Amino acid sequence: MKHFFKNKIFISTICLAITSLTTLFFINRQKQPKDTENSNNSPDESNEEEENKEEPPEEKESSQQEQPSPEEHKPESQREEQAPSQNNNSPQNQAWALILVNKQHGISQDFGIQTTKIDGIDVDVRIAPHVLGLIKMAKSQDINLGLCSGYRSIMTQNQLFQREVDGLIAKGYSRSKAEEEASRSVAPPGTSEHHTGLAIDCYSNSQKNCNLVEAFANTSEGKFIKENGSKFGFILRYPKGKEHITGYIYEPWHLRYVGEKVAEEITKSGKTLEEHLAIA
Repeated sequence: MKHFFKNKIFISTICLAITSLTTLFFINRQKQPKDTENSNNSPDESNEEEENKEEPPEEKESSQQEQPSPEEHKPESQREEQAPSQNNNSPQNQAWALILVNKQHGISQDFGIQTTKIDGIDVDVRIAPHVLGLIKMAKSQDINLGLCSGYRSIMTQNQLFQREVDGLIAKGYSRSKAEEEASRSVAPPGTSEHHTGLAIDCYSNSQKNCNLVEAFANTSEGKFIKENGSKFGFILRYPKGKEHITGYIYEPWHLRYVGEKVAEEITKSGKTLEEHLAIA
């Protein structure tokens, strides 16, 4: 009997286990479609979510990479003009300062410059710092150096030249002789260095009766620009004894910017710009 009851209990336990397993099987079978459906949809949904999450950073990153710098917004001409001012005197940047304008080499019809005013006088913007430096140094030595002329248009030059010619005709010169004589001190229109904006005429505040005449060389202002002009890139363009080369009388008040290096060379050698350029 004991063995019978033990076997009955064993069989009952096995049946209960089978029933439990069967029940669990059907329960899992009912849940599987939902889980499968969820599992089938979740990769796409998760991928979409991941893509949606990743897109904004990618767009932000690309916009940062493709965004032009402030420098790229500027026109090329403005970018070029940002080169350090101290490089203006380097040899490769001095071609513009060595332009030759005289009776044999007139100004080009398409020549153009940008000017600025110093004490009411127009000069090429590129030489303005050098002009101001010269004036400042003069003031430091109690010399009040003034400017009376800078850039001139061809029309203005024509007026000045005709005035000089008319004055000589009034003195009895024929027109041809008047024009020849006038051209020794006043450049015919189109042949003046003042068209370049690189030339300035200085005057004396200490001895005003010496302005624009040879006696200017003996004034404190005249002596100052002769001794110090080259330090700022200027030369006495029409030196004494060189009239046959320059075509103009001695003008100790007339300065021409050529750059510091060339100015030092010309001043030391005593040559004219024509001689320096081997054009004389």
